Amino acid sequence: MRHLIASALCLFLLPLEAQLDTLRFRRLTFDSTYSLIEEKGVFRFEVRPDDYVFNGNRSQMQSDTMKAHHYSFDFKVERYRHMEGAFFALVDWHLHPKIARENAYKGWGHRSVVAVILNKGRVEVGLRPMNKGRLKKVLRMPLDTGWMHFEMAVNWSPDPEKGSVRIKLQQDSVALDGIPTLYMDGKAPFFKLGIYKSFVHTDTAVVSYRNIRVDERPSTPDWVRPAKGAGKGYKKNGIDKGFDLERYERYRNRKK
Repeated sequence: MRHLIASALCLFLLPLEAQLDTLRFRRLTFDSTYSLIEEKGVFRFEVRPDDYVFNGNRSQMQSDTMKAHHYSFDFKVERYRHMEGAFFALVDWHLHPKIARENAYKGWGHRSVVAVILNKGRVEVGLRPMNKGRLKKVLRMPLDTGWMHFEMAVNWSPDPEKGSVRIKLQQDSVALDGIPTLYMDGKAPFFKLGIYKSFVHTDTAVVSYRNIRVDERPSTPDWVRPAKGAGKGYKKNGIDKGFDLERYERYRNRKK
């Protein structure tokens, strides 16, 4: 009898142990089946022109942990067209919107702490606390048509003497010591990846990711639970805030 109980406990505990070795990612996207598809460990994000959310066009995943120190993944930009003056983020380490607004009022900058963006056919990596909230580019290179690899090891600190970062993009790398990696409130950011672009972009965009690891833990998508702030209001063709939808419609109907 004891052997049977022990065997049953092993069968119950093994899936839990395996789950502890993975990192849960929540959805941060609109409710469309094509927007986020996972197949054989490859996460495919697609955003179409009318897939509008409250401040742009977005399909992302967000990690549950905020205090990791090492990140790595491969990405492949399958469909993208540059629009002058319009942002297109692949990955960012972003503060909660409420905290971001408070930082903006204090003049600390309100955007992502670290960001990986597309700009004029290039991939660029930058840090904002180094430059009063504006993206300080630390790495850039031409966008490859195949898989590209990214790694970042970071010591999060608002102290300009204690922060540090090691970033690798393909074969290029940069090491920065004695820099601020957080804004002055010292609060850790969320890690998000996928597609987050201005609604000025009128073309469909497709980006895939694989081998996503945070502190050496592989990613596991949570298809049921949306990230905080998602769900209600994240709809196709706008949300309940009328002034944002009106602004979006003006962009769509602007003269070419």
